Amino acid sequence: MYYDHTGSFTTQASNTDTNAVSITARYMRITLTATQGQGSSIYEFKVYGSLIPISQGKTATASSIYSSSYDASKAVDGSSSTRWAQGSGLADPSWLKVDLGANYSISNVNTTFYQQSGLGGKYKIEFSTDDSTYSMYVDHTGSFTTQDA
Repeated sequence: MYYDHTGSFTTQASNTDTNAVSITARYMRITLTATQGQGSSIYEFKVYGSLIPISQGKTATASSIYSSSYDASKAVDGSSSTRWAQGSGLADPSWLKVDLGANYSISNVNTTFYQQSGLGGKYKIEFSTDDSTYSMYVDHTGSFTTQDA
């Protein structure tokens, strides 16, 4: 476990935060285990090796999509005006995964969630070098939070 935050409800002013923990990974996966309000949706899922997001423009896949306007690639396109959204009416958990194309030394992950009226969710971020065995990067599954990774 690299980072664990499973305490009580946490509020922060922004729906974006960055965790700076060094790991080596090719795959980064975020699983949203519970949401309040509308379903899971992410504006940007940025994985950094240095100051530049190495996830931008890479292949992203998801458990489902709301429509082609909200497909997984929208979470790694570098635009804060587009987003991935899970399929309508589907129950959690939902997930989004990015394939970086090779192993990288990861310095931090920045996720910007779509939040309706500041409602939070439960989620975890995991990493892998082989897309088979995943390790925990951040765990917010213990309580609803608006703190992001």
